[in-house]
Amino acid sequence: MTAGSLNDLADRLNDPELGRTVLPDGTSVILDISGHQVLSLSKTGTFVVEEIRNGATSIDELAGRLAARYEVDATTARSDSERFVEDLSKALL
Repeated sequence: MTAGSLNDLADRLNDPELGRTVLPDGTSVILDISGHQVLSLSKTGTFVVEEIRNGATSIDELAGRLAARYEVDATTARSDSERFVEDLSKALL
């Protein structure tokens, strides 16, 4: 995942035409009308999306934020971040 790809994903997640609702339990739903899909995110997925929307510029930065928030080791955080960003990119880009 390149920085450009993460920036493209951030731009897409910040697109006002992409509906996003954070629910009271910390999970969220993304409504992609143009892609004809609804994505349901866990609390962790919601956190990662927020970090991308708020300017995380690399997988390493995203993994560091994830590791700090959820107290997981750096290797797991990086692997999980890569997989999540890849899957979300496939769904939305």
